Amino acid sequence: MMKCLWIFLPALLLVSGLATVLADESTPEHVCETKNGTSCEDCLRNVSCLWCIKTKLCVTYPVQTILPPHSLCPLDDARWGLCWSKKYTFTD
Repeated sequence: MMKCLWIFLPALLLVSGLATVLADESTPEHVCETKNGTSCEDCLRNVSCLWCIKTKLCVTYPVQTILPPHSLCPLDDARWGLCWSKKYTFTD
């Protein structure tokens, strides 16, 4: 009985581990991109997303860089966290 348990338990753990990995792979990697063409508010409901005003694209924030590269979206048009941007102007 004990020998059967020593064979069955590792096999059960292996199968459950594989099921978990396969389930994770079936989830979409680019959730942000499904919000393309919607609105900044819809895009930024997910904290890992970046909205580009000019192109109306919602993309996954490139975490490997501190700021999004210009090729992805010009910095003046990029929004993450909040949709609005306060522009400061100085007058004489």
